Amino acid sequence: MHDDPFEHGHFGEDEDPIFGDIADDGFPVNPDWLRLTSVGIDIGSSTSHLMFSKLIMRRRSTEMSSAFEVVHREVLYRSPILLTPFTDETTIDVDSLGKFVKESYAESGIAQEDVDTGAVICTGEAVRKVNSEAIVRMLAAQGGRFVCATAGPNLEAILGAHGSGAVVRSMEIGAGMNVDMGGGTTKVAIVEKGEVTETFAISIGARLVAWDKDDKIERVEGAGKKIASSVGIDLKVGNVITQEQKETLAETFADLVMKVLKREEYTPLMKELLVTPNPLAFKGTIDEI
Repeated sequence: MHDDPFEHGHFGEDEDPIFGDIADDGFPVNPDWLRLTSVGIDIGSSTSHLMFSKLIMRRRSTEMSSAFEVVHREVLYRSPILLTPFTDETTIDVDSLGKFVKESYAESGIAQEDVDTGAVICTGEAVRKVNSEAIVRMLAAQGGRFVCATAGPNLEAILGAHGSGAVVRSMEIGAGMNVDMGGGTTKVAIVEKGEVTETFAISIGARLVAWDKDDKIERVEGAGKKIASSVGIDLKVGNVITQEQKETLAETFADLVMKVLKREEYTPLMKELLVTPNPLAFKGTIDEI
């Protein structure tokens, strides 16, 4: 037993001291070990959040590889969940988002210069906003030494499958389907024996239509307008949405998602809503994400 639960790592028969071989500045005394402070910022259609993690990495001792793999991770800080702010239908509120990130850094007690790596990921309908790319670059520059990425729908589906545990679970049960329903899109990943074999995405999500406490419509995404129009509902910013219209839209959204999951024949509307070129958008495996 150790007083510090992270003092030693046990991998196989040999015992390797982790922190004893890693200097305080993050550079390993033993070149086979590496400790990093990582940050991830996720800007989604519905919500945004930030998380800091401590990663312990070890050089692979097999396959004659010089690559490192994560052998331990610890969450250092999770930010509150923020409803992604928008100034209008096509623009993310950069000031509000920037303030949220700065406050999260302050609350975590982790300085910008202490961040070794990380990613800014913009997903779903948020990617389509006119200033999304500029925001990702800004946050990456402010956040430390980042690996900056804007995730496409296929990568989002893969990340969701790994993050939910579906990929690992498939090694036990053989195969499965992971459904990631976000604010602007629904991503689906088929997993088989520890691999993602298929992904696709469709523009159906929880925030395609947004309204205030008085039921006055504040924002309508393009996909939301198409779906509403298909059931005879005319959605306009500033108008009041009725309870009946909400229920009709919810039922239509759910029906469309289930048709996709059941692989039913695609209607013209479903084809318009597809984000990926076709239902079978990805085949094969990925080595690392």
